[in-house]
Amino acid sequence: MVKMSVTNTPGTTGTFVLTPIALFNSLGSSENGLIFNIRVFDSSGNWNIYLNNTWTNSSSTLSGGTFSSSSSGSPISWSSGVTVTVELTTSQINSFLTQAPVDYFAYTFFGGL
Repeated sequence: MVKMSVTNTPGTTGTFVLTPIALFNSLGSSENGLIFNIRVFDSSGNWNIYLNNTWTNSSSTLSGGTFSSSSSGSPISWSSGVTVTVELTTSQINSFLTQAPVDYFAYTFFGGL
């Protein structure tokens, strides 16, 4: 699972500046320019889903995403300290399974290679 912490104050539609969380996988240079769907959530159970966010490794940012849904029905304004998880799309999962099933198994069940 890719799980990272927000270090800026992105509001409802801003760019998310991220830092790794210990014991979880994070995005890096090999994912630069790739597009991800993300879930942003806090410790109170509030969440937003953003689609089509682009990872920029040089600035550790996910940006350009479109709000999709939330726990309240409308966009929640975020501050630093909330958590971001990367949700793979169906096409990304299919790509992993068809291109490198052994690597996907190791990545999923053993926390990365």
